[in-house]
Amino acid sequence: MEPEDLVDGVDSKQAFLHFLEALLHDKQASSAQEVESPSSPYGPAAKGWENTSIEAFLAAILAWAESSDRLAEEPSWPAFARMFLAGKYYE
Repeated sequence: MEPEDLVDGVDSKQAFLHFLEALLHDKQASSAQEVESPSSPYGPAAKGWENTSIEAFLAAILAWAESSDRLAEEPSWPAFARMFLAGKYYE
């Protein structure tokens, strides 16, 4: 299942771990597709990955968290999942 399909259902530690596993598999599939058929350097990588390095991924999470009105003051599993998913595509 795609991480985008799971993010809204993250409501526990186990669901968060399942989401992270899906996000990992999504990135691994993107990397494998890029080896076979590289994407344009002017757009996202395979499977929509905008941030393909750990630095870019973490910067996107931080930028999203700072600018998002969807991040509550109290931590929650859904908020963690949304932050990690934002790391995939947020610019």
